[in-house]
Amino acid sequence: MFLAAWEKACAAKLDFFAVDAAHMLGILDGLEWHAKAIAFAEVSSDPKAQGWMGSLLNNLGWTYYDIGDYRKALEVFERDLRWFEERKKDKQAGIAREAIAECQKALAQKQPRDDRK
Repeated sequence: MFLAAWEKACAAKLDFFAVDAAHMLGILDGLEWHAKAIAFAEVSSDPKAQGWMGSLLNNLGWTYYDIGDYRKALEVFERDLRWFEERKKDKQAGIAREAIAECQKALAQKQPRDDRK
């Protein structure tokens, strides 16, 4: 149903709804649809479609985190933080900072330790 919504919204040039459908497909099906949703929102002339960027980046970051690609997740969350800071969305920026901290923690735990010291 989300795929049909994506196709219909694209055909009708209803960017907000197209991004929403791609967002839901990303939640269900991962990286490819997250990337499509982000690319679509970035080039849309609809401010409401562009407004999806923070949520889309957050979802993409957590998708990378869930598959264990903490470095890529960190990059996405840092981009998300910049997006929210540029728009003075302090609450959402705080959430992005928490996600960044989680990635940094995961990356630190993943690093081999040198116990010879």
